[in-house]
Amino acid sequence: MIFVYSKSHIIRNAFLCYSKEKAYGGVYVFSDRLRFLTASTLINEAILILDTVCSPIQDIKWLHNKMLSRVGVDKIYYIIKPQIIGGILGVNEKVISKLNDFSELLNNNKSRKAKSLNEALVEKVTSHRSHQDFLSYELNAQSGREDYIKKHGRKSYLDHRYQLCRKLKFETRLEYETLFLMLNKGTSEKDCFI
Repeated sequence: MIFVYSKSHIIRNAFLCYSKEKAYGGVYVFSDRLRFLTASTLINEAILILDTVCSPIQDIKWLHNKMLSRVGVDKIYYIIKPQIIGGILGVNEKVISKLNDFSELLNNNKSRKAKSLNEALVEKVTSHRSHQDFLSYELNAQSGREDYIKKHGRKSYLDHRYQLCRKLKFETRLEYETLFLMLNKGTSEKDCFI
């Protein structure tokens, strides 16, 4: 899978169209940095592309710092204009400055089996067997959460949520809630950037 973060509608559509043209179905684009962070934290094997041309520099710095501690440098690529590659990024940073670079990245990852983003997220979340009962309630949106609290109490709910957040490597409650919004809504290539 390849996750692209960009605020530019043109860049997002270019990545989607080009990947469809090359028959590679595992490209997901995001304009919401929290959804991008949540998905990339859970799906370790994803390649991450950050658009430094059209996205605010604060967003890029924030995502870069979060990603370094969670997935490492080797999976992060940057979209940058060829004229300014020189002094902006470090020597070890991977850069996409032309469509050929993205094409090469697609060709290198074509051998991997492409799942839908929703399937991959569900698989990662449900792999924690000790929280199966809790997850079955949590996946039923608001009514499931209220049913769990009525049955087991608020303290139990908060304890399970905290433990699950730690196992999933989330740092904030917002990441956790974003995950369940994505799971309950379902995600496709087009609705990642809504």
